[in-house]
Amino acid sequence: MKKLSFIFALAVMAITWTSCDKDKDDVKPNTKKDLLTAHPWKLTSARIDPPITVETPDTTVIISDLYDWDECLQKFAITFSSANTYTSDGGDCSEDELIITNGTWQFNESETSITIDPSDDVAETAKIEKLTDSNFEISQDWDIEEDDFEWSGKIILSFKK
Repeated sequence: MKKLSFIFALAVMAITWTSCDKDKDDVKPNTKKDLLTAHPWKLTSARIDPPITVETPDTTVIISDLYDWDECLQKFAITFSSANTYTSDGGDCSEDELIITNGTWQFNESETSITIDPSDDVAETAKIEKLTDSNFEISQDWDIEEDDFEWSGKIILSFKK
């Protein structure tokens, strides 16, 4: 009798354990849209690659992270909605220093890039380098030619929740 009770208890535990595993399988992973729209994103880094070297008669400065150079960038946050709109906030910066204020956003078909279309500016598309529950990183290729300055490279923006 004790042997039968022990076998019955093992069977109940096995059924309970396997049914819990099935519950885990039923949970769907977050979609990229779910991850993007779950909370506001605070800019934490604005890197450039390759770095820009600025030479003056007295010194040479190598710029690799614009985040440290611009107080507005340090206050910048963006919130994406599931209705494919967004709002951004540059903190206490004056209005003409804000990078973007609001508009619409859209993934490409494979969800590997995002197009951000400000209501008062030109749409920009960036490659999604990383998108997790707590990290969002995008990059964009840039070519700058102004006066005596030329630069070609990538700008990488990193956000945290």
